[in-house]
Amino acid sequence: MNTIWKQRLEVETEQTIEIPEGSKLLTVGEQNGIMYIWFSCNTENPKRDRTIFIIGTGDDLPYYDVSYIGTIFQYSGRLVFHVYEKC
Repeated sequence: MNTIWKQRLEVETEQTIEIPEGSKLLTVGEQNGIMYIWFSCNTENPKRDRTIFIIGTGDDLPYYDVSYIGTIFQYSGRLVFHVYEKC
C-alpha cells in the first residue's frame, strides 16, 4: 500500500533512519516541538537504512555527497536546522 508516513528525527548531526525501500523523502518540519521527516512509501517494501544529517546554520557540511531535504525552524525561528540525506 502506498501512503505517507512520518518519522521523528533526533537533534543529532548524523543519524540513521529505517524506512521502507524506495521511499521518497518529501519534507521536514516541526510538529509540537519535535522534528519530523515525511516520506511517501510502499508499506509492503522491506525496510532499509538511510543516513540523515542535521546541520545548524553556520556549521560545516559533512564531507559526504549529500542531497538537501529541507530546513526546520524550531522555537519560533530561534533555532534553524538544515536537513540532508547521504547520497
